[in-house]
Amino acid sequence: MTTEHKPVAAVSACLFREDRVLLVKRTKPPYANAWSLPGGSIEPGETAEAAIRREIAEETGLGCELVGVAGVNDVIVRDGASGRLTHHYVIVVFAGRAGDGNPVAGDDAADAAFFAHGDLLDLKFGHRTLKLVTRARALLGPGGSSPPPDG
Repeated sequence: MTTEHKPVAAVSACLFREDRVLLVKRTKPPYANAWSLPGGSIEPGETAEAAIRREIAEETGLGCELVGVAGVNDVIVRDGASGRLTHHYVIVVFAGRAGDGNPVAGDDAADAAFFAHGDLLDLKFGHRTLKLVTRARALLGPGGSSPPPDG
């Protein structure tokens, strides 16, 4: 691996409004034109939580209430022909609730919208996204609108 492809620290979020999850359509590689969880790289000196709040605001215009971490998503992309590493991100994936209002695409998002769980299978997105959405939903409890019961 060359120095230009050291892992990049990043964040994303599974944000729910009732039973629907917020997704953005990416404009940049490695997943240009694919639906994805909103997020991006952590800037120097920025905490992961501050980074995800900033990215959510930049990409969707929404605020959020964070509940916990749904997991870590290792995104390692290689060129199909040469096998050369092209992208490497280590992404902390937060779970939470979207703030009020309608999402408006901004920054590197071509679109932003809420989707029902059943609609996710029809979308083009990273292969780990569905697993992370399921984990995040479990952190929030039924419907994504209330915390899980104690027990």
